[in-house]
Amino acid sequence: MNMKKIKETGLLEKAREKIKTKKMLFADQDAVFRSTTKKKLLPRIYNEQSKFNKEDTVICHFCKRLMYRPYPHTENIKQWHIDKVHSVYKCHVFDSDLEEYLKLKEKFEQKELITK
Repeated sequence: MNMKKIKETGLLEKAREKIKTKKMLFADQDAVFRSTTKKKLLPRIYNEQSKFNKEDTVICHFCKRLMYRPYPHTENIKQWHIDKVHSVYKCHVFDSDLEEYLKLKEKFEQKELITK
């Protein structure tokens, strides 16, 4: 984000005004997006939000998602909620990364216990 330009144009103030007057599903993102006049959208491979198994994905964004089954609702599952990633999203693509995360987390927690 070009913070200099954002300050010059008052983008965040415009976005806050939009949030006050309009209902939006993802208010923070939608308000900023709707308040801009020029947009540069990157290809989906840099912000994949729904398909976990695509080989060309560079960044997979674990964000709030609209789910339709068994009824319309939102889920906000982050990648470190491993059981839910497996059970709700049926995603196992990142299992090796998650294993490494768990090992590092345990190592960090052990170090925290030692220093206390």
